Amino acid sequence: MSQVPGGPQGGGFMQGSFTQGAPGQRPGQGQQQVDLGQVLTQMNTRVHELMMGMTNLRRRVWGNEAKQLLAEAKRKARMPLIFRSPMGEDVLLWDLFGGKLDGFYVEAGAGDGRLGSVSYVFDAVGWDGVLVEARPEAAEAAKANRPNARVEHAALTRAGKDGEGTMHVPEKMPLYSYLTTSKRVSDRLAEAGGPVREVKVPLKSLNTVLGEVDGPIDLLVMDLVGGEIDALAGFDRDKYKPRVMMIDGQHESANGQTVEGYMKGTGYSLLAAFAGSRVYVREGDDEIMRRAETLVI
Repeated sequence: MSQVPGGPQGGGFMQGSFTQGAPGQRPGQGQQQVDLGQVLTQMNTRVHELMMGMTNLRRRVWGNEAKQLLAEAKRKARMPLIFRSPMGEDVLLWDLFGGKLDGFYVEAGAGDGRLGSVSYVFDAVGWDGVLVEARPEAAEAAKANRPNARVEHAALTRAGKDGEGTMHVPEKMPLYSYLTTSKRVSDRLAEAGGPVREVKVPLKSLNTVLGEVDGPIDLLVMDLVGGEIDALAGFDRDKYKPRVMMIDGQHESANGQTVEGYMKGTGYSLLAAFAGSRVYVREGDDEIMRRAETLVI
């Protein structure tokens, strides 16, 4: 983040603030103290508002494009054409895939399949896919909200570790439920998320979940609050060859490993760090790589 420059001539930094007088006044006359922290907060708020305004505009533009593409293909949307992800992740991906009407997605940590869903709009235009959600009530809601998707009630784990595990569900922040995460994250959630409920859930590797799916996968989305690396360790990239992976990178694993560290040398290039997620594209996929070069992120 850029630092805020000093005030006009006659003002100066003083214990995290600067003073500013009216034009033509001598230093010290009619000065008011301005808190730099407040200035930065206001700037950040304004930048966020501008970015969300651009995202909302792109939602409308791509929504109209989706309707037009479906009309040209003499097809109808399977659900309302809504870009539902909170920070425009699905807008970025729609742009990256160039309005593709057919494909296959996997979204792990899918919640109820509607609120904040990255894959929802792709399902709406005709993609097939799998939703994976560990919280039983959310998985049941996803079945109702996403009738075209296969919904798997499970927490993802490493290969060979299928069985039963314990999900930790902060009562005030259930979207931040986790199977495993770092102590830093679990401590913060225990403080901010209220009482943590423990729920026994099925443990499956992503390979087990996908079963007879032969691949390839166009889009893999993971948001598992620190469980991403264990989930990736149960996924055969060489078999399924996902073209694009959007993986939450805000929370390190229980042993402190980061998504960026794990993904090095896997044959995937980091396209962007976007809204807390890391977007990776498969090296050698010329079509996706060309589109990636023209994206506005």
